[in-house]
Amino acid sequence: MASLILLTTGCWVGNLFVKNLDTLISVRVSSTLDLYYKQKQQLDQDIDSFLESKKHVANEINQKLSSYQKLLGTGKINQSQIEKEMLFWQDFYKDMMLEIIDKYSSYLVGLTTKQQKHFFENYNERTEELLERLNEDQVEPQEEKYERFFGELNKKMLSILKSNENFFKSRLKAYIERRQILKEELLKLFKSKGDDKQFKKLLSSYTNQRFKKDVTHQHSLIIKKLLDLMDNDQKSTLNENLAKFKSWVDVFERTEY
Repeated sequence: MASLILLTTGCWVGNLFVKNLDTLISVRVSSTLDLYYKQKQQLDQDIDSFLESKKHVANEINQKLSSYQKLLGTGKINQSQIEKEMLFWQDFYKDMMLEIIDKYSSYLVGLTTKQQKHFFENYNERTEELLERLNEDQVEPQEEKYERFFGELNKKMLSILKSNENFFKSRLKAYIERRQILKEELLKLFKSKGDDKQFKKLLSSYTNQRFKKDVTHQHSLIIKKLLDLMDNDQKSTLNENLAKFKSWVDVFERTEY
């Protein structure tokens, strides 16, 4: 629901994205799994049901975004607050993913040999892309990410990102390693004709491994330094983006899937 790239676009684009969220998810998942017609029909039903069941979180999300706008106005944001909020969103993400896994695993179990081949071809292609990124500049993607929130970064902000280049590279490397381990475990399950429960357990473990406290702590330190260096234009841009995001959450709550 919260594609960061949309923070730099107009509200109408964000609204269009949210209203068609079910279709976009369906296209992505069905393409990755190469689903047949009946599987695709079931997927569409499961996606709509899931999105409808998540509407109750809209109010909580908007309250969070409003609190960020107030803190931005006071300028009194400490590192522990940032880390606390990051932990909240990480838990939110994991809870959502674990619910998705509950359904997603059933699709993996039902894949034919042909579909499994397609799945791993996509999986390998994505891993190769990540491996290529290891030899590229690690700062530029981070710069682009933060500019979606703040607008153009100043020299001091860029210097902070540059000083953490090894950290960013280590995170990408760790992610690739987790993907490679997951691939081997998935291959074993497909070969042994594992059941739904086994797939759920594997994918849940993979999801729970995504966030580590020391990594979250380092990210919170980086964010704190960047926030301290914001000028008035950047504060205004961030405030506008938070307001834009709130409007998309409202659209999500009103949309019937």
